[in-house]
Amino acid sequence: MAVFPQLGANGMITQRPYTKTASHRTTFKDQPTGRRHSWYWRDDPLYRFEVNYSAITLPELDTLMSFFNDRKGRLGEFTFIDPSGNMIPSTTAYETGTADPFGGTRAMTGSVIGPVQVLPDTHEIQGYVLSGSVWAKSSSPGNTIDLAFSACDPSIVQVKIPNTTGWVRYHMTTTVISSYQILFSVGGSGTALFGPMVAATKGPGEYFSSPAHYAVHSKCRFDTDDLDVRYTAPNQYGIVVPIVEYL
Repeated sequence: MAVFPQLGANGMITQRPYTKTASHRTTFKDQPTGRRHSWYWRDDPLYRFEVNYSAITLPELDTLMSFFNDRKGRLGEFTFIDPSGNMIPSTTAYETGTADPFGGTRAMTGSVIGPVQVLPDTHEIQGYVLSGSVWAKSSSPGNTIDLAFSACDPSIVQVKIPNTTGWVRYHMTTTVISSYQILFSVGGSGTALFGPMVAATKGPGEYFSSPAHYAVHSKCRFDTDDLDVRYTAPNQYGIVVPIVEYL
């Protein structure tokens, strides 16, 4: 399955403003008595994305247009990885009622997460930049944790937890070198963990829980057959790309 491309060396999927719209499908029928009968067609929303580029270079524009042309506009499908989401399917699976860094009780007392698959099947994602992150707190200063990816380079980073009883967020940035079964894991000892996240960005960015903010949308198409490119300055172009998810 093709994946919507990142542009440039920094793993850019979009610039701002970036629009994400949740869409439900309901039907209703109003009766002469004033009653309304209504029903829904699907349990979960489908999404529409407006990916906005206000200033990209000609090579970046060429990458985007090549992908659009290969899909033949609205014809071909692809996977879109939402930059405002988490590629781990369910972070709630790692919540055990322990106090977390934001005043809630969503952390876990164990010190191992995963390995968890961050894409549901084989995708054409070689060269993608990913960031894996987690918050950790050690009961014994000096402990270490390992953040690891499979099919990526670098594949592992070991960090030493500082002499503190507070939560610290750790992350690693890596590049995908194989499209086969990309896994993310966290391992250590004597630590509490919170908020595992994999994002298609160079840095960890804002934390998003899942499945509420699951980033991988595996059935998408362009929502247009025409892309209007704005020439804004020498080697600087603007374009808005509409993408729609379907069942």
